[in-house]
Amino acid sequence: MTIEALVGIRAVRSWLPPDRVSARQAVTGEVLTAEQAEAHGEVAVGIATDDDPPVEMAARACVQALRAAGCDAQAVDLLLYSWTNYQGNDFFSPQHWLADRLGLSGRCNPVTVQQACNGAAATLELAIGAVRSGRAGTALIAAGDRFGAPGLDHWRSHPMLAHGDGAVAAVVAAPAPADEFHVLGLAHAAAADLWRTRDTGKLALPGRQVPDFIDSRPTEIFLALGGRDLLLRRGTESMHAAVTACLDEAGGIPLEKVDAVLLPRLSPGVRRLMVGVYEEHFGPAAHSYYSRTGHLGSGDLLANLADVVEDDLVAPGGLALLLNAGGGYSYSAALVRRGPKTCH
Repeated sequence: MTIEALVGIRAVRSWLPPDRVSARQAVTGEVLTAEQAEAHGEVAVGIATDDDPPVEMAARACVQALRAAGCDAQAVDLLLYSWTNYQGNDFFSPQHWLADRLGLSGRCNPVTVQQACNGAAATLELAIGAVRSGRAGTALIAAGDRFGAPGLDHWRSHPMLAHGDGAVAAVVAAPAPADEFHVLGLAHAAAADLWRTRDTGKLALPGRQVPDFIDSRPTEIFLALGGRDLLLRRGTESMHAAVTACLDEAGGIPLEKVDAVLLPRLSPGVRRLMVGVYEEHFGPAAHSYYSRTGHLGSGDLLANLADVVEDDLVAPGGLALLLNAGGGYSYSAALVRRGPKTCH
């Protein structure tokens, strides 16, 4: 049975800083205790320099993706940019800066999407709608995050999760034979009430009157007060709903036909709370690139696609199920079929 693709992903590429720091090195540098490093899991994260603001990293990823797709920047009708951490100025419009930096045309609509760490999945959803409706011939989706003060610290803003700097981009258009991927299904589920149960801070602070980095203690308190069981239960329900809807949209493909499952770039402890049931179900077919980069903020889903290409993880014609989750909380599942391209 041939499943009609929703859209094609012409090419997807990531840009990561060359400088990397492991959890063990963070302990040596007295940033973490040995116990904290163990909770983060086996991981090394990219650390951007002052010359690597998140939108500049995103621009590099976009240039690589456009070049790999054989797509001229002037052909892009829609730019969707997602991010998690501070972009550099409260009144800065990063998507417009990115559009100018790439030389996109005046008819291209630059839009930013905020859905915490599920941002890339949200941009893909919007790109699918725009392309399939004919409102955009070509959409460029990108995500960029740089961590550290102010905002999210690489190591100390979550008790079980390390954040890595980097960016990723993908070119989305109507399906074509030479696409790197064809998207067969995409679905989402939300558990917004989970945020209410753990948000202990003020709803508004003037300007940037925030600490140098988000403190992990509210998360620790939330987990200690029964949040772990709540997250596991609601996360399992939400992810199951997203996966079921995704596979239904793809013509009812059974899970057994999936060749690989790409997990969010989360530490083993956090992954267990968010997508544990699927990691256990697939065993060796479930892949996590967390140890390679840490959590990349909103870019996890697209970065996983880029590494499927980089590692040649799925054979041409093979199916990959991408799972993603973000605070707020949102859960997404995307089913893609690998195209014929095998070179990076």
